[in-house]
Amino acid sequence: MRTIAYMGIALLLALMIVSTVYSHGDEIAPDLAFQGLIEISGGSSGEIRSGDVITIFVKVINTGGTDAENVDVTLFIDNVRVRTQVLHTVKSDPEDVKTVIFSWVAETGSHIIEVRLDPDGSIPESDETNNVITRSIDVASTEEIIETTSSVIIIPWLIPAIICLILIILAIPVLLIIIIILLSKRR
Repeated sequence: MRTIAYMGIALLLALMIVSTVYSHGDEIAPDLAFQGLIEISGGSSGEIRSGDVITIFVKVINTGGTDAENVDVTLFIDNVRVRTQVLHTVKSDPEDVKTVIFSWVAETGSHIIEVRLDPDGSIPESDETNNVITRSIDVASTEEIIETTSSVIIIPWLIPAIICLILIILAIPVLLIIIIILLSKRR
């Protein structure tokens, strides 16, 4: 009787192992991945400045054999977790492309933008190596831009404009006196 019980337990364990391996194998498990690169919009004149709100877009797909549910998509800036969004279902269908949008207030300096799928590894996948995408950006300082603008645009025309205004104000009475003298000599 014990032999039959041991055989039953062994069979049950074997079925559990086969079931686990099969369901996490390449054909059945989900495989979350990114479609394309990180896209960024925001800033002005093609340059991102400190304080600009930039929008970060990524597209998520599932190339595996089963749907994935409750997929965390997390934005990291310089390896610091900023925000997580949850995709309720990513179907195992090449046409099911999910776009995830994050926003971030840019800070001066060079930064690494990184987006991770299932960052805590809670979804068993057939390929865990394609769950991270990165992009680097440079953010200009607002003070640097103001100083450049002031020295290039305001200063060159401001001083000559003030000098011309003073000369015009001083020249009007002198011109009036000259006109009066000339008119009085003609009489």
